[in-house]
Amino acid sequence: MLLGRRLCEPCTLADRLTDLLDDGTDQVHPLPAPLMELDRPKSRLIRLRRPNVLRLLQDLASGRVPITHEGLQQQEHWRTANHVPDLLMESSVLPQVDRRLLLYERRLAERLATVQEPDRHQLLHRFATWHQLRRLRTEDSARTGDT
Repeated sequence: MLLGRRLCEPCTLADRLTDLLDDGTDQVHPLPAPLMELDRPKSRLIRLRRPNVLRLLQDLASGRVPITHEGLQQQEHWRTANHVPDLLMESSVLPQVDRRLLLYERRLAERLATVQEPDRHQLLHRFATWHQLRRLRTEDSARTGDT
């Protein structure tokens, strides 16, 4: 399908990502290559209109944010930070990880940051780490066949 009677959606997506992921030296970060090969280019183009997605992709391309699950987990805008890893996992830029596990780890860090009492903080941290996170990781390993 042509967009604006100019380029097809995959070509438009490729052009948009190439412009967006310039690392500031007129060099394009290698990140867009796998992203351009994803299906549903129209939905990808719609996502690229969102300012937080644009900012995060540019930060990834410039190196301000490492292209890791940990780097993405530390981002302020959690919806964006959850969508971009999905794209990166789908395109094999990042290894596959259970999304529930990522969401839980992020929510846990946010929740623990609000607990002021040291004893309560320690108790919640231990419970979450030793009980809930361990269970989620075990379920993820069983589902993916990892040992």
